[in-house]
Amino acid sequence: MAFTRRLAAWAGILELLALVLAPYGVTGQTKVKPGMNFFSINDDIKLGRQASMQVDQQMPMVNDPVVQRWAEQFGRHLASYTTMPNLPWQFRVTNSAQVNAFALPGGFVYINRGLIERTDSEAELAGVVGHEMAHVTLRHGTNQLSKALLAQAPLAVLGSMGGGGWAMSQMGGVGLSMAFLKFSRTDETQADIVGTQTMVKAGYDPRGMVTIFQKLQQLGTGRNSAEFLSDHPNPGNRIKRIQQEIGYLQAPASPVDSSQLYYDAKAHLRDLPFVGGSTPRPAGYGRRDPSSSGRGGERGEPGEPPSSRYETYRSSDGVFTVDYPSNWQSFANGDRSVTLAPEWAMEGSEVTRGAIVSYFDPHGRDGSGLDLEQSLNTIIGQLKQTNGYLREERGARYSGKLAGDQALATFLVGRTDQGVQERDWLIVRPSGQGIIYMLFIAPYGEFKQLQPTYQQMIRSFQMTGRGDPQ
Repeated sequence: MAFTRRLAAWAGILELLALVLAPYGVTGQTKVKPGMNFFSINDDIKLGRQASMQVDQQMPMVNDPVVQRWAEQFGRHLASYTTMPNLPWQFRVTNSAQVNAFALPGGFVYINRGLIERTDSEAELAGVVGHEMAHVTLRHGTNQLSKALLAQAPLAVLGSMGGGGWAMSQMGGVGLSMAFLKFSRTDETQADIVGTQTMVKAGYDPRGMVTIFQKLQQLGTGRNSAEFLSDHPNPGNRIKRIQQEIGYLQAPASPVDSSQLYYDAKAHLRDLPFVGGSTPRPAGYGRRDPSSSGRGGERGEPGEPPSSRYETYRSSDGVFTVDYPSNWQSFANGDRSVTLAPEWAMEGSEVTRGAIVSYFDPHGRDGSGLDLEQSLNTIIGQLKQTNGYLREERGARYSGKLAGDQALATFLVGRTDQGVQERDWLIVRPSGQGIIYMLFIAPYGEFKQLQPTYQQMIRSFQMTGRGDPQ
């Protein structure tokens, strides 16, 4: 389930009324109060476990026993000093070169290999992981979902439906999108403060929090660099505020810098090949998948143009291949669904420029099959449901060939809630007992520049024999 970033005044009012940060004074730590939340702790665990199962399936993990033993000992030591030590904390190391870490509600924490290899001490990792664990214990994920529910149905929330399991009943299949909720600047400041407090209580040198954020800022953002800063934007004066909090705390007399197991884990990582480097994304990267539920989002400014060099993506079941620019990334979801797009075109849970190739089950409610035109109409209908501003261009529908078989295509246009005109190109083709569709997305003013790339992708698209009707 995708949520609009634009929150109603209800959420803003509650945010202002909440006592968020209240320093005890120069001799005590800052008191941090979590925000409003319609979900229970058990709901957090359920949502986090659901998303964790998808992350484990879609993202390569480091299965080295030494690395995993370090992650569990390190993580559980930190967890024991949080305000929620009894959560079902789990810690995994991903085989990703991106310098990042993320945590899901309920205590499911993932540390990218790229982050571990960029650190010089365990204290630096304690700074980042403590920050992530603070998002969990402050329940920022379900706080964001609560504000989105409040924005969508304020009267329902404030009425009798807001109690009990009402919030969970509204969620549907959130799944992996829990990993990509955007936190506010207040959330980031809170996580920095509580993360610093946690690492100090656990005996680590709090200066590790300062040095790791200095490194991340020097790395910047981009592919295989500090993606952490993309997912966790600087709330402003971050390092100064962390240093201020350190001054409130009683630092350990003999702080821990690193354990021997940390160095052993780093040594084992140096001997392991990278299996992958991309963070998993929801199907269609959120809003654009016709099966997702969401509303329009912001369109980012154009970034690096598509490369003239192409790489080939092959679906995991071998049913299709398609070429895409080498400076784009592929985000697979299951056997027959992939988003191909530049990283800079990813906004929250949305793709603003790029392509989706996915499978559609063309069977009606009565079990009978839909023909190609009916399938196209159904996909358009689903796109309109999740992106209400879209409409089919008059006279845009046409027939042609895609990978040697009959195909139907059309164009969709519309103005997003942010006032940006958009154009999408939708192509459907039979595939065995189903339908394969290609959806190309761009702001209207950029479509002509991107169309040659999209045409090359269409020309490169191939189906294997087992993916086509026999």
